[in-house]
Amino acid sequence: MNKDFLNQINQELIKAIKAKYQMDDAKVLAVSEAGKYSIINSLKSFVLKKGTADIEAVLLNKKSFNGSELQTYCFKNFEKDIADKQLLSKEQTNNIAEFSINYLIDQFKSGFQNSGQTKDLDGICNFLDIDKKMLNLVNSHVGKILGKFF
Repeated sequence: MNKDFLNQINQELIKAIKAKYQMDDAKVLAVSEAGKYSIINSLKSFVLKKGTADIEAVLLNKKSFNGSELQTYCFKNFEKDIADKQLLSKEQTNNIAEFSINYLIDQFKSGFQNSGQTKDLDGICNFLDIDKKMLNLVNSHVGKILGKFF
């Protein structure tokens, strides 16, 4: 994934969480670290298991992220990653996980829309710095079967 873009939206998310939830710097940074790679790992894991169709549809505004299987999957993983660190109460964890996942996907969508990349799989691959050949393998029937094992 594009590291510069991820660092930028991570910094914006830290500011947004701090402002919305009135957290001190140490707690916000701890939550950020706990969830920093959660979205990336969730997206990779989701793609391995389900292919890229949902992510493509969300980034191309063909499908709403809200209520999608992708949102549920990312939320559960993000919530677990924060809860495992025992940084917040269960209610705070749920609220911050939901806010963060929706915020991050909105940032991915607007970043992609404003990137100048073509609005197709090639553009998504270029934007996220991922190898299209690898995605074709993952999207194949064999790739999805292997993804379910991992």
